[in-house]
Amino acid sequence: MTLRAEGHVLQLCPECKAEVPDWAEACPRCGHLFAEKAVPTFCAACRGDVLPVWRGGNTTMRYCPRCQRPMTILEAPEVGLRGTILLFLTVVAFVVAAIARLLSR
Repeated sequence: MTLRAEGHVLQLCPECKAEVPDWAEACPRCGHLFAEKAVPTFCAACRGDVLPVWRGGNTTMRYCPRCQRPMTILEAPEVGLRGTILLFLTVVAFVVAAIARLLSR
């Protein structure tokens, strides 16, 4: 079931019946995971992508379902050579654009 409030679409959590924004991955009240919106996250301890879980209504910390270790947003897979080159080219493009703006004044 969806509801509308101040231009936002809300849905009812199937577990606790709280109103939750349609973009939320989990219910902020009970931690119920909306599987269709869940995004796999890299677990550094398990070295793989998992769907993080919440425990007991604590929606500020996510845990790996395999190893039960806390996961943070800062954990990310190794980017490798391709990712490093892409990051380097992005930084170079940003610096070149900044220099071009300074010289055009």
